[in-house]
Amino acid sequence: PHGGQGRIREQPQAGVRGDHIIKADIRGGRVPPPCHRQEARMDKYLVIGEIVKPQGVRGEVKLRPITCDVERFDGLEQAYFRRGEDFLPVHIRATRRAQEAVFLTLEGVEDRDAAEKLRGELLYIDRAHAVELDEDTNFLCDLIGLHGVDDEGNDLGALRDVLQPGGNDVYVFEGPRGEVLVP
Repeated sequence: PHGGQGRIREQPQAGVRGDHIIKADIRGGRVPPPCHRQEARMDKYLVIGEIVKPQGVRGEVKLRPITCDVERFDGLEQAYFRRGEDFLPVHIRATRRAQEAVFLTLEGVEDRDAAEKLRGELLYIDRAHAVELDEDTNFLCDLIGLHGVDDEGNDLGALRDVLQPGGNDVYVFEGPRGEVLVP
């Protein structure tokens, strides 16, 4: 349905989609767009960034933040890499921020070759170290699986995904009418 974002009713959640914050009134209000889309769905770990390339020759890596709060990297001492179903801790020795990037020095990554091997890796934090949320604010992952209705009360189905093609977010519902995309 065009022209209305619809509403989300509380239903069981379906996993974690990242350290993303979304304001939501799950008692029936409109849902503003999330900060960023994420592919990984875990219960205990949240994606906070993707390593995009080595930075320099001493093992530093450039990270594309996948979070609304880039300040969350300030003082971050531990994060995780996913290896199959396991999450392996990595100690962060130093961080610095630039406009749209975060630069990390990771324990055990001592040169450009080691940093290059991390290209494309997602960096996670455990849920216990996620940013604190304000009242009526939720992680996007906690909304996945909630049930939606349009402005006229028609059933949209369960929220399955959020696409971020550029100008605005698109909520993907799966329900009785099949896949419904809501801008």
